[in-house]
Amino acid sequence: MLRSWRKPVPTDSMALAFEGSQLVYAHAADSGNAAAPRRVLHCGTLPFDADRPQDLGRQLRSLGLPMRSIVVLLQLDQCPLLQIDAPAVPPEELKAAARWRIKDLVDCHVDDLTLDVMLVGDGRPRAQKQAFVAATPNRVIERIAIVCESAGLQLGAIDIRETAQRNLQHAIARAAGRTDRAQALLMKHGDQCLLTICAEGELFVARRFDWNGAMATALPGSFQRLTQPIPLDGGAGGDSDLPDFIDYGAESAFDAAAADVPRIVLDLQRSLDLWERSWPDLPLAAITVDVGEHTAALVGLLARQLSLPVTPFDPRPAFDGLQQACRGNAALARHCLPLLGALLRDGAPL
Repeated sequence: MLRSWRKPVPTDSMALAFEGSQLVYAHAADSGNAAAPRRVLHCGTLPFDADRPQDLGRQLRSLGLPMRSIVVLLQLDQCPLLQIDAPAVPPEELKAAARWRIKDLVDCHVDDLTLDVMLVGDGRPRAQKQAFVAATPNRVIERIAIVCESAGLQLGAIDIRETAQRNLQHAIARAAGRTDRAQALLMKHGDQCLLTICAEGELFVARRFDWNGAMATALPGSFQRLTQPIPLDGGAGGDSDLPDFIDYGAESAFDAAAADVPRIVLDLQRSLDLWERSWPDLPLAAITVDVGEHTAALVGLLARQLSLPVTPFDPRPAFDGLQQACRGNAALARHCLPLLGALLRDGAPL
């Protein structure tokens, strides 16, 4: 009996981010086991001239990287994520209703925006349902499509930082068997930090905070016990000097007027307080942090201010071979983490 031949489904994929005059890329492959980490094959940066996208295509091909089903990850400033009261309409009318709702929240005509909409917490029962609206200028989408076509890249999806970060959180929670518990992740993206709170694979909170030199230099340098490298180097263990649970009781609430702490810590505290009031049935289990070279200091400071476990973000449960793919460059590995999160997308619009 003859069997029809089918082209094998690719198990590897690549995500790109256009950042000014450079392109950042990450290439990973499925292990074939849903419970096993993905294997990171290549990470890196390439020079990018928007007027010569064909040069980019040649460079990617010379590295043996895939050219199909590419995921492009937008920068934070390319796609505001708005939160609105969810319109009481059928699912097929949600995007049109959201477009009308945000017309006074954007500084351009809504017809000049490409929108995607998803319910906060995927419609978890609540008195007033909320929705996230990702609003990207059409010109940004069109430019990406033109560059990819000129470079010989098959564009598969365009993703945003918030959902990529959610995907990272869910992958780590799934590896730890804690998908039913709310987890927070604070990650630095350029000049901004992004806080996401997720549970059961769903995004509940996404807030952006400014990060500048004043905030960075304000971080204390007195937490020497926490200055071990962030666990991106594949070393043994991965244990932290932090206790499993840090509880300072009522004394952990601090007076913002008297405390000499960076503004980002105050903003984070307010966000976590709001979470407790808004979702009392989903207590926050932990917060993880990745703000580059300041991670250890910020972890130490937050551990003293919050009655929550606070640890550096460790991507190893979700990705194998990250440091090898980045040739031991920890800064590059951190830079590529959002791209790896984008590769974990499940095909949903956002």
